[in-house]
Amino acid sequence: MKTICITSTVSGAGKTSLAEKIIKSSDGWAACKVTVYNDNTDQVKGFSIEDSPEVIGMAGTDTCRLMKAGAGKVLWVRTERGHVKKAVSEALEKLDGYERAIFEGNSALKVFKPDLAVMIRSEGALKDSARDVMDMIDVFIDGFPGENAVRKVIDRFDSA
Repeated sequence: MKTICITSTVSGAGKTSLAEKIIKSSDGWAACKVTVYNDNTDQVKGFSIEDSPEVIGMAGTDTCRLMKAGAGKVLWVRTERGHVKKAVSEALEKLDGYERAIFEGNSALKVFKPDLAVMIRSEGALKDSARDVMDMIDVFIDGFPGENAVRKVIDRFDSA
């Protein structure tokens, strides 16, 4: 399975928009949204990998957008920081059998090597998680990802 990991310097930069456009460009995609919580919160203990249609298809969510874009399978990884590696590893196993997969989230890039790592750079305070992965990026996109950015990513991915 070939993989892309989409990261960004700030929240709301367009990671999901870019993923949607890539998924719509061809068949065979799966997608995984990775959400990391600080340890010891009530959000999640350890990690969970959600794939139920009721949760993934909840209107207005990133996972719903990925599903509607045409991803054959969408996962939502919710994890504490100390469990990211195991969570992403299990998500990769669950997506085995798909031709291509998009992972969305800076923390995912810290624990696996995709075929292509993309970062959307936007104005605003640089997230620590973005700083941590900056040297792993293959393609930088400045500003909200338009059609030229999508083509650039797809061309690089196809040649990876």
